[in-house]
Amino acid sequence: MKTLLTASFFILALIACVGQTKSTPEQLTVSDLKFRSTFGFKPADNENVFSLLGDSFSGTPKSEDSDSLIRAWIKSHPNASVVPVTSFGPAKIADQNSNVIYCWIIDKEDTLNNHLIRSGCFPAVAMNRPKTSEEMSKQEREIYKNGNKASAVYISDKDYHKFLNQIKSAEIFARKNELGIWNEKD
Repeated sequence: MKTLLTASFFILALIACVGQTKSTPEQLTVSDLKFRSTFGFKPADNENVFSLLGDSFSGTPKSEDSDSLIRAWIKSHPNASVVPVTSFGPAKIADQNSNVIYCWIIDKEDTLNNHLIRSGCFPAVAMNRPKTSEEMSKQEREIYKNGNKASAVYISDKDYHKFLNQIKSAEIFARKNELGIWNEKD
């Protein structure tokens, strides 16, 4: 019960804090987006791509059932909130104003992001948010000078670190139970 109350408080705090750090994109529910794997698209928005994964959205290990788990979770949580974490871009070379918006999908005490890690779909590191230029070392700024750095952060560091602790616990559970990418039988 204590865990449920803590998770509920954390999620409410996240939703309340979203608009306090930067100007955020419009409020959306997961039903406003159409998902292809870990990427969501709003039909009337050609500039933004919503990602369930943070800095590691390309090239991270992925379980074979991740796409079906995403579809099933969204189907059973159609009113879940889309909580922007960061945006970075460009998402499209041809459109320098386009953005990838890393987001958390939250429905009360449940989050799609945690569900994916707890199910062994991805390693926890896939949920790390991109760094801003100010957070990068000089060498990192040189490497990422043409993109893949956060241009806006919509959540507080405190909320982000609470989320990461949940994600780490979810990965420990998946590893212990040999789920998804942690299944040594494959």
